[in-house]
Amino acid sequence: MNKLRAEYGDRTNEAMDYFNEDEREQQQAFAGKRDRFFGPIIRGLAATPVTPNQLTFIGIAFLLAGCAFGTDVPWAASVFLPLYCLMDGLDGPLARHRDTASKGGSLLDIIADQLGVVFVPAAAVYHLGADGAASTLFASFYVAFITVVIVANETGVKIPKFLRVKYVMYVVYCLCIIFNIDYMTHFLAIFSAYYVVMFALVVRALYRQMEAQ
Repeated sequence: MNKLRAEYGDRTNEAMDYFNEDEREQQQAFAGKRDRFFGPIIRGLAATPVTPNQLTFIGIAFLLAGCAFGTDVPWAASVFLPLYCLMDGLDGPLARHRDTASKGGSLLDIIADQLGVVFVPAAAVYHLGADGAASTLFASFYVAFITVVIVANETGVKIPKFLRVKYVMYVVYCLCIIFNIDYMTHFLAIFSAYYVVMFALVVRALYRQMEAQ
């Protein structure tokens, strides 16, 4: 899956992604560079009993740790969230290195990746007093948008270019925790509106193709 190769840890070789045609080749080139960068780590991990799925679950544990501590332990988010992202970048290459890529592993990658979009906004509500409605809308429509884009690519529906703000959100959250200030509400409100619009556009494109069949 190209989407899963580039965005969800490269756990399978079947074609499924949320990149448009213009972006896909660039993303695959980036994935190749990333794999070469992590090569020494992957070879070291390959010599251990650690499995790609275990890395995925370790990443989820880092995510939960990064969200559990608030402004009373301001360094925690800045340490654990990058480690969560690192595990997300290692499990797929390790699976490919061992030739154990599978649809099941890809599913775990997807779940682990989207959990960050759910838990970080929730943590912002709890620790920073961010607006609950903005956080809920962002998490809901980001995940819904990713879902329909994957379906669109699987069914051959052309999708427009779009912004991916997941990692930017993690950075904003870490800064807000460090400085004990809520900019997350504004960030989440703006991009929840953006993903509502993009979700509607892709659903409309899918609907039109299905009606035309």
